[in-house]
Amino acid sequence: MQTYDWNAIVDGLNRYLRLRSIPIGMKLFETVEAMETIPKIRRPRSRHTTDQIVAQARQLGWTVGITMADLIGAQCGAVIGLSPQDDSLPRALEDRRLLEIDLAFDVLTDGRAFDVDLEMQEAMAFALLDGHVLLPQ
Repeated sequence: MQTYDWNAIVDGLNRYLRLRSIPIGMKLFETVEAMETIPKIRRPRSRHTTDQIVAQARQLGWTVGITMADLIGAQCGAVIGLSPQDDSLPRALEDRRLLEIDLAFDVLTDGRAFDVDLEMQEAMAFALLDGHVLLPQ
């Protein structure tokens, strides 16, 4: 497994990008049990929007774990991989999303190669990036 110097990464992000916010990490988990192995993880006591969970991690420094049951609606889970995305998206929005991907990769075919569907996961955790809590797989 590759290791990262998260303190150096966060320092570089702050120095070169002049961030006005504390960087956080997000990690999907196949099961709630896997997510709950994270030390000192907090679970919401009521339903929230995804941005409220992000704010708890960023502003309060908490490590927060969620499932779809913790979110207000399906749209909150769809953007992070906890709920399926609506198949009835208007074609214009889909074309715009592909165009954004294409612009990032500068070539239409390269962008389409990265347009993949993620498998739905059961849980997600949010934590400060330099807290060494959420390690990449």
